[in-house]
Amino acid sequence: MCLCCLQGFRCVLEQMSAREADVPLIKTYVAGFAAHAVCESVVTLQELSEPMENGTYYPLFLICLQQMLKFQDKDWLVNVFNESKMDLQTMLPG
Repeated sequence: MCLCCLQGFRCVLEQMSAREADVPLIKTYVAGFAAHAVCESVVTLQELSEPMENGTYYPLFLICLQQMLKFQDKDWLVNVFNESKMDLQTMLPG
């Protein structure tokens, strides 16, 4: 786990909605960086997901999963997701 990376990620998340007007694709960019961090084992999928639980920043987590498919294959992503023992429903709003 890279504590600095996670703290930086949380700061970016907190400022993301204020920046959307200036950077329309900010969720895609943030998701790309986050996906790369998971693919390179800088952070785990579970660590990445924590600030996005209960649909916070929805649909950012789903975009992160999509971006991971650009860096790794489907089998890798399914394996990482299953190992994390995450419940995808916890990532959805309401």
